[in-house]
Amino acid sequence: MIEIVIFIIKSVITAYSAITIAKLKYANSEKFNLKLLKRLNLALDNNTSKNDNQTNKLEVCMIFEMLTKLKLSYQDIIKLIKDDNAGLIIYFLKKTPNYVEYKNGVLNYNKDYNDLLLKIERPFRKIQEYIFLILFIVATIIFIFSSSIEEKIIMGIQILILGYGWIDAMRINNYSKKIQEIIDIQGTVQNSVSASNSS
Repeated sequence: MIEIVIFIIKSVITAYSAITIAKLKYANSEKFNLKLLKRLNLALDNNTSKNDNQTNKLEVCMIFEMLTKLKLSYQDIIKLIKDDNAGLIIYFLKKTPNYVEYKNGVLNYNKDYNDLLLKIERPFRKIQEYIFLILFIVATIIFIFSSSIEEKIIMGIQILILGYGWIDAMRINNYSKKIQEIIDIQGTVQNSVSASNSS
């Protein structure tokens, strides 16, 4: 009995220590990121007060890469920082680097994703979401009307799996929708700028 109590106490102490260390690491990383952000703002302020030949573009690019883990050109960094959706764009680039890219100040789909592939992919993902939903509803109905405990356990596991699949499919579709919204907004802005320049 005493050995079990000692084991439980040791387990609790180990778990608490691991949580504390994780919190300290997170706090230190947040402080480090804040310092990098201040350095980036300072570097950008210094560059705006100089002419193009005197600007330290490498410093800006290096600090931005350390802060976001993204490699972008100096001009793209300047345009991204000024964008109203900068936070979302950085999130998209970090989460799905093979799906989207940021070039010439514009978020767009990666060159590997052509129009045909996107036209096939979007309906497929939507159909996938509906299939998971239908199967989830069917499994729930079977669970409700099943009489034996074994059937309820099996259908309960199926409901959990299908429910997760449905939620995950919705999450992916909403993510793709947000990307498309940002791309459409930037396309509209570019078209209005081009129209004003031509006039």
